[in-house]
Amino acid sequence: MVILGSPIYVGEVSPVLKDYVLKQPGQGKHIVLFTVGMVPAEVKELDEMASWLNEQNSIDAIKLNGTNDGLISAFVQARAKKIGRQPLKNSMQSTV
Repeated sequence: MVILGSPIYVGEVSPVLKDYVLKQPGQGKHIVLFTVGMVPAEVKELDEMASWLNEQNSIDAIKLNGTNDGLISAFVQARAKKIGRQPLKNSMQSTV
Protein backbone atom coordinates (compact mmCIF):
# COMPACT_ATOMS: atom_id res chain seq x y z
CA MET A 1 0.00 0.00 0.00
CA VAL A 2 1.25 3.47 -0.92
CA ILE A 3 -0.05 6.50 0.99
CA LEU A 4 0.26 9.93 -0.61
CA GLY A 5 -0.96 13.15 0.97
CA SER A 6 -0.77 16.87 0.45
CA PRO A 7 -1.92 20.09 2.05
CA ILE A 8 -4.02 22.28 -0.22
CA TYR A 9 -2.92 25.89 -0.60
CA VAL A 10 -5.08 28.19 -2.72
CA GLY A 11 -6.70 25.15 -4.33
CA GLU A 12 -3.39 23.57 -5.36
CA VAL A 13 -1.73 20.28 -4.46
CA SER A 14 1.95 20.30 -3.47
CA PRO A 15 4.08 20.64 -6.63
CA VAL A 16 6.79 18.55 -4.93
CA LEU A 17 4.35 15.64 -4.53
CA LYS A 18 3.18 16.02 -8.12
CA ASP A 19 6.75 15.87 -9.45
CA TYR A 20 7.48 12.80 -7.31
CA VAL A 21 4.36 10.92 -8.44
CA LEU A 22 4.82 11.77 -12.12
CA LYS A 23 8.33 10.32 -11.99
CA GLN A 24 7.14 7.15 -10.22
CA PRO A 25 3.47 6.53 -11.08
CA GLY A 26 3.56 2.84 -10.08
CA GLN A 27 1.40 0.10 -11.48
CA GLY A 28 -0.83 -2.46 -9.78
CA LYS A 29 -0.50 -0.76 -6.38
CA HIS A 30 -3.07 -0.08 -3.67
CA ILE A 31 -2.89 3.69 -3.24
CA VAL A 32 -4.48 5.88 -0.58
CA LEU A 33 -4.66 9.59 -1.43
CA PHE A 34 -5.48 12.28 1.08
CA THR A 35 -5.52 16.03 1.11
CA VAL A 36 -5.96 18.53 3.93
CA GLY A 37 -7.80 21.73 3.10
CA MET A 38 -10.40 24.21 4.26
CA VAL A 39 -13.37 22.77 2.32
CA PRO A 40 -13.64 18.97 2.68
CA ALA A 41 -16.55 18.83 0.21
CA GLU A 42 -14.30 20.08 -2.63
CA VAL A 43 -12.45 17.05 -3.97
CA LYS A 44 -11.09 18.32 -7.30
CA GLU A 45 -7.58 18.06 -5.87
CA LEU A 46 -8.07 14.33 -5.25
CA ASP A 47 -9.27 13.90 -8.83
CA GLU A 48 -6.16 15.72 -10.02
CA MET A 49 -3.89 13.50 -7.90
CA ALA A 50 -5.62 10.36 -9.18
CA SER A 51 -5.04 11.53 -12.77
CA TRP A 52 -1.26 11.40 -12.18
CA LEU A 53 -1.40 7.68 -11.42
CA ASN A 54 -1.46 4.68 -13.70
CA GLU A 55 -5.02 3.42 -14.30
CA GLN A 56 -3.99 -0.07 -13.20
CA ASN A 57 -3.68 1.10 -9.58
CA SER A 58 -6.44 0.66 -6.99
CA ILE A 59 -7.11 4.12 -5.54
CA ASP A 60 -9.00 5.23 -2.42
CA ALA A 61 -9.14 8.89 -1.43
CA ILE A 62 -10.27 11.21 1.36
CA LYS A 63 -10.14 14.96 1.95
CA LEU A 64 -9.74 16.25 5.49
CA ASN A 65 -9.69 19.56 7.28
CA GLY A 66 -7.65 20.44 10.34
CA THR A 67 -10.30 19.11 12.75
CA ASN A 68 -10.18 15.46 11.61
CA ASP A 69 -7.57 14.14 14.05
CA GLY A 70 -7.42 10.37 13.75
CA LEU A 71 -9.63 10.13 10.66
CA ILE A 72 -6.74 9.52 8.23
CA SER A 73 -5.42 6.75 10.44
CA ALA A 74 -8.86 5.09 10.60
CA PHE A 75 -9.28 5.48 6.82
CA VAL A 76 -5.88 3.89 6.10
CA GLN A 77 -6.52 1.08 8.60
CA ALA A 78 -9.83 0.28 6.89
CA ARG A 79 -8.16 0.22 3.46
CA ALA A 80 -5.38 -2.04 4.74
CA LYS A 81 -7.97 -4.45 6.08
CA LYS A 82 -9.90 -4.27 2.77
CA ILE A 83 -6.87 -5.47 0.79
CA GLY A 84 -5.93 -8.12 3.34
CA ARG A 85 -2.92 -6.36 4.84
CA GLN A 86 -1.95 -6.37 8.49
CA PRO A 87 -3.26 -3.28 10.29
CA LEU A 88 -0.66 -0.56 10.55
CA LYS A 89 0.79 0.59 13.85
CA ASN A 90 -0.66 3.78 15.27
CA SER A 91 2.24 5.94 14.13
CA MET A 92 2.23 7.13 10.53
CA GLN A 93 5.45 8.21 8.90
CA SER A 94 5.88 10.31 5.80
CA THR A 95 8.20 9.08 3.07
CA VAL A 96 7.83 12.10 0.81
